[in-house]
Amino acid sequence: MPIFNPGNIPLVHCNWFGRKSLFIYQPSECHKKWKSYKSFYPRCYRNICFYTRQRHIVCGPKLLCMLDQNTNIPTSKYNMMLFWGSLALFGIYGFIALSRRKKLQRLQSGQSDWTKVKLQTFVQAQRVCNPSNVDNFRKLVVQRGMACIVLAAGEGSRFKASVPKVIYPFNGKPLALYALEAARKVIDGAIPTIFVVGYEKELVLRTLGKQLAHVTQETRMGTGHAVYLVKSALPRDFSGDVIITYADNPGVDSSLLDRLIECHKRHKQQIGKKYAALILTGRMSYAGVGANAYGRIIRDSEDNVVDIVEKKQIDRMEDGSLKHFGCKALSKQQLYQIEEFNSGIVIARSKPYFDALGNIYASQTRQDPPKYEYYATDFVSQLRSKGNLEIGRCQYRRRIG
Repeated sequence: MPIFNPGNIPLVHCNWFGRKSLFIYQPSECHKKWKSYKSFYPRCYRNICFYTRQRHIVCGPKLLCMLDQNTNIPTSKYNMMLFWGSLALFGIYGFIALSRRKKLQRLQSGQSDWTKVKLQTFVQAQRVCNPSNVDNFRKLVVQRGMACIVLAAGEGSRFKASVPKVIYPFNGKPLALYALEAARKVIDGAIPTIFVVGYEKELVLRTLGKQLAHVTQETRMGTGHAVYLVKSALPRDFSGDVIITYADNPGVDSSLLDRLIECHKRHKQQIGKKYAALILTGRMSYAGVGANAYGRIIRDSEDNVVDIVEKKQIDRMEDGSLKHFGCKALSKQQLYQIEEFNSGIVIARSKPYFDALGNIYASQTRQDPPKYEYYATDFVSQLRSKGNLEIGRCQYRRRIG
């Protein structure tokens, strides 16, 4: 029976799970000739090499080497099976690569409907992933079990100044440094911090320090897109907690983060695995007129958070239209009158949070020219749609001034 062995490397017969047999490359010869024949093997075959229970034996590609010793397959039939199986494997890979490329071309040319494109699909199609200075950041995240994400990529179009809003001096320091110091002064220990930068990136990094761990948002597609880019900078299979905060909010200090972390830990103990995230909210009557620009918190009859609606989404609603939230429907005027608003500060379990964020869809924020954004707040409706995750809340009052 023919064996795929282009280098004529000596083979060893090995019993495997009773009826199965493997022809395995001898480790010494394989190690010597691996570099010579590495380029010969297709890339996908090199990736499916695996180790047997005996650690000193290295198996070749199991797709081609695993045979049934009790079945006599004619040589010609086996060759046909090998040929069509390999062809099907490469065909599937090529189809996936081609469809991804076409999808990206449709997105870039404006032919695709952005409101039907998931965030994870858009990020995968773009293939733009450029985290910087993250080696030490990842080590600290593993040790601490927590990471702080600071959003600093926005242009701040309403903020008329000669420098980006996130580095504008406030009380003698750039605004973004307050967010960095807040994460470093937490009682339980400094939280590793990573920034998402974009607008005037070089100027921002020169002000904050070029050694700062950061991810660049090349195409600014909203807060959800900015946060999701950080997933590539976190350690693989990270299951700790993430805090999302903003670089232009000096009022979020270490005492507030301490309180949020305390509430987060308590909810995890009380609710268990169903618990997903904690959201910091505020009241219009306490915050004043400026809070009118923030999203509104939607609660059900049992006072559970079911959704967050951004101010831009409310503005785009037609007069007299209704927005449905499960069994609840609210008009445009009723949404404006909601007292509770979203601060944007979130602390969440990373796995359910990023899973939900990857499944959100873009929202159209402008008609002419068309503009679309992925809102980070849409993770709430995604979590609630699963029906088995809870959103916690924390009461925190502080007099300002």
